[in-house]
Amino acid sequence: MSIVSLASIIAPLLFSSFYYIVKDKWTGAIWLLTMVFFVAAIPLVLCLNRRAPYT
Repeated sequence: MSIVSLASIIAPLLFSSFYYIVKDKWTGAIWLLTMVFFVAAIPLVLCLNRRAPYT
């Protein structure tokens, strides 16, 4: 089982659980969580693109 397959199962469950918990208290929380993940992914993407390609 690959990491991508595992993430495609777990991530929606985590996001929907988080949304269910905070939807009545803080409606913008899911957008903030999404932004946090995108901002955290930027350095990861930039670092992966700088590695030498496989030859």
